[in-house]
Formats: sequence, structure tokens, C-alpha cells
Amino acid sequence: MNSLPQKLLSSLSNLFQILVNMGSTSQIYLLGRDEAETERLNTQHRFLVDLSDLIHPSIPRDITAVADLGTGTGIWLEDVANLLPNKSVYLHGFDISPAQYPQGHQIVRPGQKPILLSVHDALHPFPTEHRGRYDLVHIRLLTAGLKQADYRRVLANARDLLKPNGWIQWEEVDHTAFCTDAVPEPIAITRLRESVIEAMLKLGLWPFAPQCVYDEVSANGFTDVVRETYTTVGKDHMRPIAKKWVTGVMRALVPPSMVVTGQADNIDQARLIVEGLVREFETHCESATALVNFGVTLAMFIAALDQTIMATAIPTIAAYFHSSAGYTWIGGAYLLSSAASACIWAKLSDIWGRKPILLLAVAWFFLSSILCAAATSMQMLIAGRALQGVAGGGLLQLVTIIISDLFSVRHRSLYLGLMEVMWAFAGGVGPLLGGAFSQYVTWRWTYWINLPISGAAFVLLFFFLDVHNPQTKIMDGVRAIDWFGSLSVLGLTLMLLLGLDFGGETFAWNSPQVICLIVFGSLCSLLFVYSEKKLAKYPLMPMDIFARFSNIATLLVAFAHGFVFIAGEYYIPLYLQSVHGSSPMGSGVLILPLVVMEAFSGMFAGAIIHRTGRYLELVWIGLVLMTIGNGLYINLGVGSSVGEIVGYQILSGLGAGFLFQTPIIAIQAMVSQEDTATATATIGFIRNMATAASIVIGGVVFQNSMGQKQSSLLASGMSTSMAAQMSGDSAAASIESIKFITDPVQLLAVREAFAWSLRNMWILYTCMSAVGVFFSAFILKTKLNKEHVETKTGLNVEKTGC
Repeated sequence: MNSLPQKLLSSLSNLFQILVNMGSTSQIYLLGRDEAETERLNTQHRFLVDLSDLIHPSIPRDITAVADLGTGTGIWLEDVANLLPNKSVYLHGFDISPAQYPQGHQIVRPGQKPILLSVHDALHPFPTEHRGRYDLVHIRLLTAGLKQADYRRVLANARDLLKPNGWIQWEEVDHTAFCTDAVPEPIAITRLRESVIEAMLKLGLWPFAPQCVYDEVSANGFTDVVRETYTTVGKDHMRPIAKKWVTGVMRALVPPSMVVTGQADNIDQARLIVEGLVREFETHCESATALVNFGVTLAMFIAALDQTIMATAIPTIAAYFHSSAGYTWIGGAYLLSSAASACIWAKLSDIWGRKPILLLAVAWFFLSSILCAAATSMQMLIAGRALQGVAGGGLLQLVTIIISDLFSVRHRSLYLGLMEVMWAFAGGVGPLLGGAFSQYVTWRWTYWINLPISGAAFVLLFFFLDVHNPQTKIMDGVRAIDWFGSLSVLGLTLMLLLGLDFGGETFAWNSPQVICLIVFGSLCSLLFVYSEKKLAKYPLMPMDIFARFSNIATLLVAFAHGFVFIAGEYYIPLYLQSVHGSSPMGSGVLILPLVVMEAFSGMFAGAIIHRTGRYLELVWIGLVLMTIGNGLYINLGVGSSVGEIVGYQILSGLGAGFLFQTPIIAIQAMVSQEDTATATATIGFIRNMATAASIVIGGVVFQNSMGQKQSSLLASGMSTSMAAQMSGDSAAASIESIKFITDPVQLLAVREAFAWSLRNMWILYTCMSAVGVFFSAFILKTKLNKEHVETKTGLNVEKTGC
């Protein structure tokens, strides 16, 4: 038998079942034959062509004869005539009714062959003159008129029309769908589906067309069978025409379905009911989409705000509690716990679903913010910050994973870019609020402000977010958790970073405490790898993600970026308040160029990827700019001007912003959709580890450098007690004391000591950024998929990890 490649376009998996168009007999045809139906068919055609391909790219364009079954108005053939280079191609459409045909049953084209239109039922064999004549037979949306057994008959008759090695392109719609991206299905759509499916089944029709067609072609001698899915998810530009098509189908198809099933006594009554459903559908789609987007955005915002608001408040908090360790650990505890817990949140969302776990993270953040705001000691505050970091890691991780679940690789970059809007807003208002609260009200408001925001996010997500949630039993989920891997990653994170923090200041580097922490932390990393490879049924971090060196290089780039970008946000305010002499409020204003530029360039990168599909060039540009910007920070000293401070931040922020989502896109492009959450969670874990390590290691470099400057402070005439307060691990907590130094020689010595110590930190961060540049050369470039594939969670589809 000659090869008969079969092209299947199983369309619109995330809209809803549209049961439209051709029927096998006029007695069971549910749609109209009037001018309104003509307009609806043409709108439908424009929508489907914009959504998918007029002719699939795999079908050659040098064909000479095309048939269209269920041709309706013949509009598909008109567009094909314009598409094909051969202007003498023979085009013939067939339909069971000529109601939508133009006069003369042909479409006249000046200077070209007319498009011929005939009346024929595809359930019956075609006349002899048409058999073996066509290179391509196109079939679209026959589901409203076919019984289950009819699909085989239509397929056989269509095959008879083909030349040897001809093509069939059959487009049908899926019975599962939603009106918009990730919102609850409105009652209008539920009633639509129920009415139409009930009517079809009552008439003996078969509403589940895509799978039926695929099964038939696979079982009946066709070769090169391809099935593709198209969706409007992630294609905002299509929403107006999609909405128009949806409402057109509702008005055309549901009234006769209601009459057939007895839900309405007559067609006029049914039309009144449908108009109400149309209004409900339109209102729901607009309001629910906006509320869901707002809820997810707020969840991202509170996590982003909690990082940026602390930058200008920490010096005041550390001074309030008279804690030398506070400066490092107010931020370090948050970042460390965020890194340690992020992969666990991802795994929990795989087991019990994204929505309940995201709600848990929001509630956790709410309660831990209360603990921080009410802290009566530095120990209590650090404990609250650690708990807050656990929740913050979940929020950042889960929002990114949910976006990756909902949108294709190509289009999710736009939505990830939109999240940068929240980072821009948080980056802009966070330092200002932190400085204003600390200077004019109380630092405790840096935590109280989280309560109304997280409360609003919880309510919106609870009522409006609707993503796939498995019905996993609690005990089944508990047994599925990778407990050994979770404990190993916690031990790895906590012991290794604590060892690095204690070394050189709290304890000597060769002390038993530091050696034991680093050795046992490293041992936990080996235990973690062993657990993930050999023990865990549902591992936190499946090791096969490291099979490609491109993925490893991407993870190393993400580590370098996380290590470097957080340093600017965290330590530039320290420079501004200690060396430049800025107030907390003033440092909040002067750090704006960095955080705003990071957010702006992140949004710009998302738009570029969305439009062009190019991401690797952005990785290279971002790393080079970030390296140059941090290198320029080395020049910051006592006499640096505001122009230098702002200019360096702009360059560094521009580069860092390019790198927030590009490594995520790079690694997601190299894995399957079912592994997308695994890749996202892994890169989030690596980045969180990097930020936590950055604060700790940067703090160690700063403290050790300040310790070396104690002799210089004594040489300036400073008292022994004051010199001790301004050096070593006490320096960061003593910023408030600098403004009370009246001797200009001593003041200059203190500021030069801070500048020199911070300069050593910037050398470290510049080197780490250069390491990222090196490894970026090993990231492979791949084509970004435009199509969305639904991600389902639960134990039976478990793939996600840390």
C-alpha cells in the first residue's frame, strides 16, 4: 500500500468542546443555514488559521489539486489559493448543503481557475471522477454530525480521493477546555458542554472527535501519522477573536441542543437562555482572569518586597538590638531557609497540587511576618526571618512553576517578564518604605505591611485560581515525600553555610566547630545525591537533569547570577550609609537605579524572548554587563560622586535583570513539559543557595577585612573601645554610631575602612560573575516551542523535583 501521510490537528485543547459545522444528514444538523451562520463560519476560519496553520508545514506546497470536505463557505480554499505558489491548482469543496455557497456554486478568481463547490455527503463514496485526483484532502470540524462508526467511513471515502502519497489534514476540537488562562470554568461553559454533549449523544452522535480520528487513522493503514495540539493559552492577541467565536458558537449551537434535550420548549426560549449564558461567560472571563493575575502577582510581590524593604532597614534593626551578628543574619536566615526549603515546596506541589500548596505558603508567610513584627530580641527576629524565608522560597518557586505549567516555553517568557513588573514596583517602593519606616515610624512596619498584602493574595487565589489539582490522599502524599532527601538537603544547606559564616570570626577556620560543619555539610551533599539516585521513589531533584552539560552550565550561570545580584541589593545600602553618609531614607532613594533597572531589563528580556524566541544572546550580554558593573563597584570610595554611584548601578542592574528568567528558559527548553517543574525547581534551588551563600560569604569577607583595619582606626586617635566597635564583626551593627563621630580624621578613617572592606567584597563578586561568563559558552541554543502542553500533578504523573 502506498504511503498516505495523515496530518491530524487536534485543536484547541484548552478552550472547550465546540461541536460545530457539518452533519451526516440534515435531520440531525444542529446549526443554522442563514447569513448569521455564514458570518460565524468565516469568523471561525479566521480564528483557526490565526491559531494554527492553514496548511501544515510538513505538507509540500507544490501540490496541484486540493479537496475540502465540509467546506462551508469555501473560505479555506480561498486562502489556500493565495498561499500556494501554483496559481493553476485545482480546488474543489464539498458540503452536504449549498446554503453557504455563492451563486453558481463556484468562487470566481480573476485570471485563475475558479474554486468549484459541490453538494456531497462525505459518508458516501465520491463520484469516480474525483477518486485518486487530489494531493491534499482537508477535513474540518465534522463532529456535530458524525456517529462514532462514521469517522471510519469518512476516512475511507477521503482516502479514495487521494493520489498515491497524498495527505489528509483533519482538524477537530477537544472536549476539554476553559475560556481563558487558568481561571475556574464558568457555569455558562459547563451548561454549554452539558447541553451539546447530551444533545449529540441523544441523537446518536459522537462528541469526542480528536481521539476517535487519531485511533482510526492509526488503525487503518495510514503512515506518518502526526497529532498536534493548538491552544489560545499564552496568545493574548487572539482573545478578541476567540471570544467572538465562542459567543458565536454559543448562540448558534446551544439553542437547538436545548430544544433537542428538552431544556427549552422552543427555539426562542432557548435563545433567551443562551443570551444570559453569553453575558455570564463574557463577564466571568474578564473579571476572573484579572483577579487571578492580580492574586498571583501579589504572591510574587510580597516575596519580592520582603527582600527589597530589608536593604535599608537592616542597619537600624541591628543597631536597635545592639547585635553584631544581626546585620548578616537578618538577611542570611531568610535566604538560607528559602534555599533549603524551595525544592520541598515544589515536591509538595507535585503531590497535592499547586493551588493548595501555594495557599499554604501565603498563609505561612502571613503568620511568620507577625512573628517578625512582634520580635522582642534578635534571636526571635532571626527565627521569624528563617520561618519567613521558608514561605518566601515557596512563593517565588510556586509562582514560577505555575506560570511554566500554564504557558508554552516561548510564551511563558512574556508572563515571567510581567512578574518583573512586581519586582520593579517592589524594588522601587521597598527601599523607600524600609528607610521611611526605620527613620520616621518604626522598623516593625517593614513586617506589618505584609499582612494586608498576603491576606488579599490568599483570598484571590483561594476563590479564583483553578489549576489541575490531584486528589491525593494525605497519607499517600506523606509516604511519597522524599524524607531522606529533604533532610539531606537541609543538612547540606544549613551546615555548609553556617560553617562558612562562623569561619574566621566566631571561630577560627581550623577550629573543630568550623571543620565539622563544612565536612558534615559536604557529606550531606553525597547522601543527597545517593538518595535521589537510589532511594527516592519521587526524588526532589532527579539526577537525569544533569545528564547534559548544557544544563549543568545553565545551573552554574544561575548560581553566579544569584551570588552576584543579591550582593548589590544587600551591600550597596551598607556602602551608602557607612561611606557616603546617607540616611536610611537617602540610601533607599540612591539604590533605586539598581533595583528598577533590574526589573526593567527583566521585562525587556521577556518581551524579546516572546517576540523572537532568542534567549542565549541575552544570557551573554547580561553576564558581561553584570561583570563590568560589579568591577566598577571596586572604584567606589569616600569621594565617589552620586553620578558614579548611579551609573555603576544602572550598568550592573541592566546586566543582572537579563538573567532572572533567561537561565530558566534555557533549561526548560532542554527538557520535556513533564520535567519543566523539575528544571524550574532545581534552578530555583541553585539560585537560592547562591543568594544565601553570597550574603554569608560576603559578610565573612567584609568582617575579616574590617578586622584588619582596627590598627588604622587606632592610629587615627580613636579609642580602643570605639575602634573595636568599628571593626570586625561589630562593624555592620555600628553604622548608626558613625554619625556621632565628630573628629574629621577619625571619621575619614572609619569611612576609608568601610570602603576598603567593601572593595574586597566587590572583587569577589566580580570574579564570580566572570565565572558565569565562562560557563555561558557551554549553554546550547534550541528552538522555543510555541505550543502549550498541560501539566498534571499527582503521584501517578510524578516528575517534579527540586
